[in-house]
Formats: sequence, structure tokens, C-alpha cells
Amino acid sequence: MSEYSDKKLTCRDCGQQFTFTAGEQEFYRVKGFNQPGLCKECRLLKPNPRPFHTCSYCGNTLERGEPVCCQTCITDREIEFEKKLKQKREAASAAQTRLLVAEQRKAELEQALYQAEQLIKELELKISNMSRDLDKAYEFQSTISWLQPTFKNLEKKLKAMELTQREGNQKVAASIKTIKESHEHLSLWTMIKHSFRTNGRNGHNNSG
Repeated sequence: MSEYSDKKLTCRDCGQQFTFTAGEQEFYRVKGFNQPGLCKECRLLKPNPRPFHTCSYCGNTLERGEPVCCQTCITDREIEFEKKLKQKREAASAAQTRLLVAEQRKAELEQALYQAEQLIKELELKISNMSRDLDKAYEFQSTISWLQPTFKNLEKKLKAMELTQREGNQKVAASIKTIKESHEHLSLWTMIKHSFRTNGRNGHNNSG
């Protein structure tokens, strides 16, 4: 349903009322026209007193058949359009450059993040290995603690064996010294005769 409704207007020339329909009102609004001051009959009978058009921008008078805008305004508008287009292109280029820089920075950050993740994995692996080594050290320490009494007993036995060996060596050395001292006063001839006598007795006993 249209927001307009027919209304009555008075013609400036003939003074008669005419209907300004709802459709005409909407058409005039869309085109930006003012409300009509003449009825249709008077508009058709009255010649157009304005054989010229005016520029939509600067208001300069134009001849019929020419464009709505004069060439100067068209040129100015083209220059202004080129400026705006250039600004938009520069803005687009700057935005593209920022986008490339941002993408490059993103790639660098992703690479740094990947390296950090690899470093974290290596550290976690080292910590895991150190933890296992520490557990082994604790186990070894516990084993050593358990074997310490055995080691002490072995150490005592070794010391006793060394003492016994030392005492045995001392006894052997004393015996050798005694034998040596007992034979030092005997001459070689006496020792030979003693040896023959001993052997003779041994032989007689064997024959008997």
C-alpha cells in the first residue's frame, strides 16, 4: 500500500484545481522534482521558457543536447575520481604489504614456536633420562648400603689373613735364620762328613 494519497492542487495559470495523484507524487519524489504548479492542460499549452539545462554540480547553463554536467565539472570529477582511485589503490597496496608482512611474521612465529616445541621435547627427554639415572643411583646406593656389612666382614677377614701370612713369614724367616746361624761355625769339611754319616745311617737302616 502506497504512503501517498491523491490531493487537489490549484493551477497558477487557469486557477482550476487538478488532481496530483499518489503515483505522480511518488514519481516526483524519486526524481527529486518539486510539486507541480500547473495542471496538465496548461503544461501542454505553455511553451518551455527554459531551453537550457544547468550543470548538476556547478549550476552553469548548458545547451540542449549537452550532458547534464559541463566539461569542466566532468574533468574535475574525473580528476577527483582518479585521485580517489589512486588513494584507494595506494591503500590497497599498503594493506597488501601489511598483509604480506603479517604473513611473513606469522611464518616466523610458527617456525620459532616449532623450534621451541622441539627444544621442550629435548629437555623433557633429558629430564626423563636424568630421572631414570637418578633412580638407578638410588637403587645402587640402597644395594651398597645393604652390602656394606658384608664388605666390612670381608675386610676384617682379609686383614686377619694378612696378619696370619705376616706371622707365618716371620716364623719362616726366624727358622731360616736359626738354621743358618747353627751351621755358620761348621766348616765345609765337617758338613760333608756329617752329611756322609747321616746318609750312611739312613742306608744301614734301610738295608736292615
